[in-house]
Amino acid sequence: MRTTFRSRLLTTTLFVGAVMAAGAASAQQVDSTVTPGAPAPGVVTQEGADTSETSTGDIVVTGTLIKNPNLVQATPVKVVGADEIDLRQANTAEGLLRELPGITPSIGSAVNNGNGGASFVNLRNLGSNRNVVLLDGVLALSSSNGAAGGSGTAVPSRFSLPGQGTRQVNAAGTDFRPGTAFTAFNFNPYNVYQTPFQRFNMYGAANYEVSDAVEVYTRGIFSKNTVSTIIAPSGAFALPVQIPLNNPFLTDGLRNTFCTANGISAAACAAAANPALTPGTPGYREVTTALSRRSTEVGPRISEYTTTFFDYRLGFRGAITSTIDWDIFGSYGESENLQEIQGYTLNSRVRASLLANNPTTCFSGTPAGCVPINWFGPENNATWTSDAINFLNETSTVRTRTTLAQARATVSGDFGVSSPLSENPISFAVGGEYRRYSASQISDTLASAGELGGAGGANPNIDGGYDVYEAIGEIIVPLVQNRPFFQDLTVEGGIRYSSYSIDAAGDPGFNTTTWKAAGSWTPVNGLKIRGNYARAVRAPNISELFSPINTVLTNLNNDPCATFNDVGARIRPNPTGELAAVCLAQGATPATINSIAQPTSGQANTTGGGNLALNPETSTSWTAGVVFQPSFIPRLSISVDYYSIKIKDAITSPTPDDAISGCFGEPDAAGNYSPAPGAAGTAACALIGRNPLTGSVSGDYATTPGLILGTSNLGTLETSGIDATLNYAHDLGFAKLSLAGQLTWVEKSRFQAVVGVGENRECVGYYSANCGQPIPEWQWSVRPTLTVENVDISVLWRHIGSTRYEPGLGDLFEGTLPASAGGLAGREVNFNRIGAKDYIDLNTRIGVGENLTFTIGIQNLFDIEPPLVGGEAGSTSFNSGNTFPSTYDAIGRRYVMAAKIRF
Repeated sequence: MRTTFRSRLLTTTLFVGAVMAAGAASAQQVDSTVTPGAPAPGVVTQEGADTSETSTGDIVVTGTLIKNPNLVQATPVKVVGADEIDLRQANTAEGLLRELPGITPSIGSAVNNGNGGASFVNLRNLGSNRNVVLLDGVLALSSSNGAAGGSGTAVPSRFSLPGQGTRQVNAAGTDFRPGTAFTAFNFNPYNVYQTPFQRFNMYGAANYEVSDAVEVYTRGIFSKNTVSTIIAPSGAFALPVQIPLNNPFLTDGLRNTFCTANGISAAACAAAANPALTPGTPGYREVTTALSRRSTEVGPRISEYTTTFFDYRLGFRGAITSTIDWDIFGSYGESENLQEIQGYTLNSRVRASLLANNPTTCFSGTPAGCVPINWFGPENNATWTSDAINFLNETSTVRTRTTLAQARATVSGDFGVSSPLSENPISFAVGGEYRRYSASQISDTLASAGELGGAGGANPNIDGGYDVYEAIGEIIVPLVQNRPFFQDLTVEGGIRYSSYSIDAAGDPGFNTTTWKAAGSWTPVNGLKIRGNYARAVRAPNISELFSPINTVLTNLNNDPCATFNDVGARIRPNPTGELAAVCLAQGATPATINSIAQPTSGQANTTGGGNLALNPETSTSWTAGVVFQPSFIPRLSISVDYYSIKIKDAITSPTPDDAISGCFGEPDAAGNYSPAPGAAGTAACALIGRNPLTGSVSGDYATTPGLILGTSNLGTLETSGIDATLNYAHDLGFAKLSLAGQLTWVEKSRFQAVVGVGENRECVGYYSANCGQPIPEWQWSVRPTLTVENVDISVLWRHIGSTRYEPGLGDLFEGTLPASAGGLAGREVNFNRIGAKDYIDLNTRIGVGENLTFTIGIQNLFDIEPPLVGGEAGSTSFNSGNTFPSTYDAIGRRYVMAAKIRF
């Protein structure tokens, strides 16, 4: 047979496959074997990688179906070598990749609130859903605030009162505090920056030559991992409740305030206090209010995510001629994620625990085991017994399952002919592929009904799938070789036709065509000029197609209708004129319009879901660059490439600020809004629905839709910039020195959810709830390594450029942190800016004999602290614990050690 192409390290294949999507082209995989004492190559370009035969004699080019070890593609590709993986001692691919320039950190091990048991990487800040991950060159299955972290769910409780806003009970539980001021609950101490993680992996591969012309091969993967998250306690998050006026824990002062606010006369109020009254009897009265209270007595909210994954492939390949091969395979994989949810109070049982006229039994008709609870008293009051806590919470589960079945047949090789001016033959690949995707989410009745207090909304059931049929063709043509000013001139092209069929009524579907054209020119040895242009598509995924309409949480720290901040202090005058008309049209009432508070903890309700009418989004991208490998400086490689990616018909939803500005317009310098005349009757303002009890955009998901942010094909995304890499190695005589460096300059990173509506938001150099996390203009990493015999001493320097809070959104906190900030009290801070950060890691690798290697290291050598930005500086999944723990090191200096034995 011809040269056999195979992979020896699954993880390296995965890393290279993931990074490949950034360049939208091919990726060259080098062998995974780590040789003790070999200089660490770091992150290199394709040309900078060591392309000589490895100890297993295997070289694989992925991302293209043309298998030719002599080809160097025209598109820049970053390769994370096995040595780099070995030195960094990362436990997950995400932990390694998020530190590379050009990659925006996403949800990973440093994220606790928002971690769903899986890690993601966001290439070019285009979204983690726009990555392509390959295993052995084949598509892989996916599982698809204030300084102290203040929250409006306080302890003691807060209750909404018509005409008075939301007021907190005093520490003794005897009456309401004056005004709307309250002591916010500090949720940040419950955050962790290293999510507990346990993993078991199995991988096996085999191949057998049936004859000189036929080989059978197989590969199997099994993985089971468990991720545990812990976040601040559950509770009632502006939960609508009914309070009997003869509730045994209501003091006279509290009862009288409820009666006055609800227009109940003093006589009727006193009569309703009779403990003998029950629902339906004359004189019995209830008041409706929104309860905000953390159930700290129940303990933190804990979720354990157990993911089980397997994938099996069986294939046959062989030679048609001495230069043309065939390959056919089939594979099937499943991923199942089981979330076990503990510590959440149930909304219906919170309501039931208030329905009592004595301290020991609830009214008839409440759930079995109901225990009356004093929601008016201080923390840990005597009613919080073990029976009460057991009644309030139950274990809940959500099971998510995805499958991928695929089959592919290809013929590849060369025609045996070449251009008259070249030596290498024309190479090609043609083939067909079928893929079947399915996914489902099955929630128990507690999760699907939105019963879990503080779960961010209901987890509805989802079930969907689609089929894809594809035809593929690629060609690489060396035009000129070994001629004056044309050491090499090669062009290449590829095309893929896809037909999608969706499992829905009417059998909707769509057809797409993608293509690429690229070329490289080497006028003289050591200088390559390269470029490519490609058109790509991304079909909507199952969640984007099939998710039911649902109300969950989003980030919003400025509601134009709010007159108080989320700690009860006045921030602007009461709404008047058109502004008041808009607030009333959206669901505020005359009793609440002058006491609306900013969204609790910077989080507002949002309503959205899938859309079966979605079509694929399309992108055009191009790169142009040079690679310089001068003969007069051996082992030096420098590459500089400009990239530009534009996505139209993007599958997006408006940002919260898009929804606000679409209705209210832009604020003035003082942060106040003046909607245009007639705005109250516009469609844009109708896309906001308010809490009927408080007038805010936070509260019960059943009654408060909040910001209605639909999914559509109306968006655009755009990014561009420059990538540069440098690789160098030199023999010093007594030692070997190697140097690997990578720099990324981001020119633009823009997003607009609906073209022509709202802002075409630029996120370079900024962070916010709209941009998600910091997007620095400059990032680089440099790794020098000194090798003395079998010892490597290596330093990694990572630089993250400065960023600031997105303009036009007002200002975050700046000044001296108050006493409520705990251990941070008294510190001078400015949450509106993050200075540049530089991290240094020191690693040493020692080879003992031929089969044993020790690696020790110090990460974050100088113990650089993470920036303080408060809890409202970005979206919840990235802005956690008053910082951005995926972007910046939140743990501090730490030590790592590993031993590797080869058999």
